[in-house]
Amino acid sequence: MKCLCCKNNANAKIMQNPDVYYCNMCFHVFRDYSFIDLKKYYNERYRTSISPRKITDVKKARDMRMVNIIKPWIKKGHTLFELGSADGTLATFIKENVEMKDMFCCEIDDNLASICESKGHNVVNEDFFKIQNKEYDCFMAIDVIEHLLDLDALVEKIKELKFERIITQVP
Repeated sequence: MKCLCCKNNANAKIMQNPDVYYCNMCFHVFRDYSFIDLKKYYNERYRTSISPRKITDVKKARDMRMVNIIKPWIKKGHTLFELGSADGTLATFIKENVEMKDMFCCEIDDNLASICESKGHNVVNEDFFKIQNKEYDCFMAIDVIEHLLDLDALVEKIKELKFERIITQVP
């Protein structure tokens, strides 16, 4: 399996079902998603039961810390696009605390997208790589990039959609 970051072929499988690999060159750990339909996987296997996230003090503190980190990067006239919004909890904190023009939440999991929409968010419930002709100012992906199969395709899609600012966090 070719490393998703450095494209090295000399990798070791460290876990089966799902197949997880370790890159001997750049030390990246990644899964082989190449053989599955991601939308089906995220809807049927990734999370089998989702209910709206309970807001604990720890989760609220984490989300508010994230809001404070991204707040200086978003201007009043910006439109924010969040990839992998899950149930929209972070999006709610952002909308309540960051002045911006608009926000869109992209979530491939149908159940999570529904929960996110029920919180009043603009939801894009489709594969990010299939989105066409939309212009957003800011791209945000918090704890999502490690789930993507093709990082080069992500970069190209970000360029295509003409994001002015990119905000990411990888665990």
